[in-house]
Amino acid sequence: MEEVLGGLGIAALVVLALVGAVIGYAIARALGRPGALGAVVGAVAGMATPFVLAALGVTVLAAGGLLLVALVGAIGAAVIVGLVMLVVRKL
Repeated sequence: MEEVLGGLGIAALVVLALVGAVIGYAIARALGRPGALGAVVGAVAGMATPFVLAALGVTVLAAGGLLLVALVGAIGAAVIVGLVMLVVRKL
């Protein structure tokens, strides 16, 4: 797990947070929900996705570079934000 953080670095975490926040905001607004909630959830999900995959044994992300990590973070953020927005809608 430390290898992922060492391979990514702080700059990559910032990129993941920004990509996740933008994706989260866009999805939340598209679903008619508050954009701030989507941005926060997206930022957290975007940063967490590479670590979750590393914990599951997917180590190719560190070798794939920042673009691959950002793409995976964006996909993870989109999935998590979509699920959270559906749950919030039901409440």
